[in-house]
Formats: sequence, C-alpha cells, structure tokens
Amino acid sequence: MSEAAHAKLSRLMDGYLITQLLYVAARLGIADALADGPRDAGVVAGDVGVEPRRLRRVLRGLAAEGVLDEHPDGRFGFTAVGTCLRRDVASSLRGAILARGDLYYGAAAGLLDAVRLGGAAFEHVHGTGFFDFLAEQPERAARFQASMADRARREAADIVAAYDFGSYRRLVEVGGGEGVLLEAILASTSGLRGVLFDRPSVVEAATARLTAAGLAGHCESWPATSSRACPPAPMST
Repeated sequence: MSEAAHAKLSRLMDGYLITQLLYVAARLGIADALADGPRDAGVVAGDVGVEPRRLRRVLRGLAAEGVLDEHPDGRFGFTAVGTCLRRDVASSLRGAILARGDLYYGAAAGLLDAVRLGGAAFEHVHGTGFFDFLAEQPERAARFQASMADRARREAADIVAAYDFGSYRRLVEVGGGEGVLLEAILASTSGLRGVLFDRPSVVEAATARLTAAGLAGHCESWPATSSRACPPAPMST
C-alpha cells in the first residue's frame, strides 16, 4: 500500500470528527466571537460560555483542518475557509453545518441497516420518517429550514441568470421551503405567478417572506397535507 493511499484513507475515516468540530463551532457561535479579529481561546470561551481548555482543543482541531489560523501567541482567527462559518456572509454554510452535525450525523449510523434490510437510514435510527420527526422537533426543524434557505440563497442568482422564466405564466415550486428561490424568480420575471408547495408550517414562513417582499399578489400557497383538488388560494396581504 502506498503512503498516499494510506494517508488518504486515514483522512477519510476521521471525517466524522471533522463534521463534529464544525458543528460545535457553528452551534456555539465561534465565528461571531472571532468576527472582530483573532482572539485567545480563553476569551472566546468566556463569550460562548464553555470551558477554555476544552474549547482550545476544538479550535486547534479546526486550525489543523485550515478552518482557523492558530497564531504564535495562542490567538485564533479566521482563514478564508472559516469565514464561511459566519452567519452574516453570502457564502455562509453555517445552516448546512448545523443540519449535518445534528440531523444527518446521527442518522448516518443507520446506513448499514438500510443497506442490509432496506428502508431509510434515518428511520432505522429514529423509528419514524424524517419530516414526521421534524414535526415533533421544532428547534431541529428550524435548523433544517435554515440549511435549505442558505443553499437557496447561494443558488438563486445563478438559476435566475441561467434560465429565462419569461415564457411561463405560472411556476410551481415543489418543496419550496421558505420561498427564497421563488422570491428571486418572481422578482426578476414580470407577469409570472408562483405557487409554493410545501408542508403547512413551512408555507406559513414562505408566505410571510413573499408578502414582505411585496410579492403576495403574485403568489399562491398550497400546503402539502391538503387533500383539495381545487387550485391553491392566493396569499393575502
């Protein structure tokens, strides 16, 4: 076996640890604590309310992965990679990291049973479907929606630039989440009406977003649990 192959597989098998280092940083708000520049681990620990020695080990782990810089004086600061942990940047991956470190991480333990027995890994671990689980876990549901919104924000401009929606009168976005993508499309396309189809709790948040953007008159909402065969009702202002 070559040294390169051995090193690569060793890196891959430690991926679970890297996911959790990122999750801890995102959940504690480490990026916000470092927003004004490099700081000592003890100071950061005081800001986020954790034990300094243990946090220093987390920060050093992130530095080993190029997420943070460890300065000779013991302070830690952002790298370009680490900047994506910030919640206030367009390229933020914080929402996606929170979903992966919490929702997806535990469910991955069910992969072997899913391969052997069929079904979904998540259901083998939690005994219920993904969205049924989220319905009982509002905080986790919010993290999942935040990850979807982050992704939609990163992709919306490219989709609008790449595709001409002007030849259509109505666009239905299935699983549209909080309406980030639909908002971008409707704002850039005159005369287009949109329909957002998703779970009731998510449609409510999307309605608020699209109304605030002045697009309520161009949108309709259709909760996914509805059994009606008639067209969706327009959003009200």
